[in-house]
Amino acid sequence: MTHELNGKVALITGASSGIGEAAAIALANAGASVVPGAGEGKLEALAERINASGGRAVYLKADVTKAGDVQALVDLAIAEFGGLDIAFNNAGIEGSGLHTIVDDSEENFDQIFDINVKGVWNALRAEIPALSARAVAPSSTTPPSSDARASAASALTRLPSSPSRGSRARSPRNSPRAGSASTPSRRDRLPRAWPSGSPGATSTASPRWSP
Repeated sequence: MTHELNGKVALITGASSGIGEAAAIALANAGASVVPGAGEGKLEALAERINASGGRAVYLKADVTKAGDVQALVDLAIAEFGGLDIAFNNAGIEGSGLHTIVDDSEENFDQIFDINVKGVWNALRAEIPALSARAVAPSSTTPPSSDARASAASALTRLPSSPSRGSRARSPRNSPRAGSASTPSRRDRLPRAWPSGSPGATSTASPRWSP
C-alpha cells in the first residue's frame, strides 16, 4: 500500500466487478478511503477485502439511474469519511447483445441511455457540490501542495486497462473534476482546408493537418 492519496475520499460507481472493482482496490492501495457502489453485485466482499488489507471502505447498493441512490452514496462518503475528493463514474452497460439501429429495441436503447448517459448526469449532479466543498476547505490532514487528481490518475493507470467511458465535467471555478479518472486521450487530428490564395495554402489537393 502506498500513501499518495492519504486523507482523500474516493467514490466509485459500477464497482462490483471489472474495472470498477479494480479501481476501488487501486485507490484504496494508494491510501484513499473508498466508497464503492453498484446496482447489484458483491460489494460487501469487496469492502471486506479492502478493510482486511488495511484500507478503509464502506459500500452501498446504488442504481445510477435513480438520482436519490447516487445522492445517498455521496452522503455516505461525507458521513463516514468527511467529504469527497475523487469521483470515478464507471457504471455502464453494453445492452443485450450487439444490434443494428434497425434491429435494436427501444427498451434496450433506453436501458443503455439511462445507465451510460443519464447515470453519469445523476452522479455529477450529486458529486460536484461535495467535490467543490472539499476544494474550498481541504482536509487538514492533507498537505496543501498535494494533487489528488494526479495521484488518482496515477493509481488508476496502473490498472490492466484504463477506463474509457465516463464524463468529465468542471464544477465551479477552482474545483476538482468528476468523472472518468483515466489519463486524457490524445486529441484527434482533423484536416483543415485552406482557401485558395490564403496564407498557408498549399498547391496540393491534400489538406494541411493541424494539431
